[in-house]
Amino acid sequence: MAKEEKINIKNFKDGSSSWWVRDAHYFLNENNELLWAAGESDKTELREALEQFIKRNRKVYVPRSESIFEIEPKEYTEIFNFGKYSGKKVTDFQDTKYLKWLLKNFNFGGKEKLKKEIEDILKN
Repeated sequence: MAKEEKINIKNFKDGSSSWWVRDAHYFLNENNELLWAAGESDKTELREALEQFIKRNRKVYVPRSESIFEIEPKEYTEIFNFGKYSGKKVTDFQDTKYLKWLLKNFNFGGKEKLKKEIEDILKN
């Protein structure tokens, strides 16, 4: 009697509802239907092993996160109308110390969009 080969199932690193089953890529769609996407051909044994895995671990549809290649670069449009960078956009200079100082000490009354852009730039 031949020993059954174990079927390895690996979840994608982003935690979405996509799996590698041997060399085949399967995923759940919004209706929790299991679909074959790519790789090794869609085989009954692979599909059944994954269906059992999904049922056993109570997996449901989780969308994929945006790829860094699909995210469009943000455009910052707010212009400083004060200080040493008056008339310039937030991206026109690289003085992070000044930006941190502004966030800590400046009253952004009416300039909340500028404050959000500064916070966003400092996160990156």
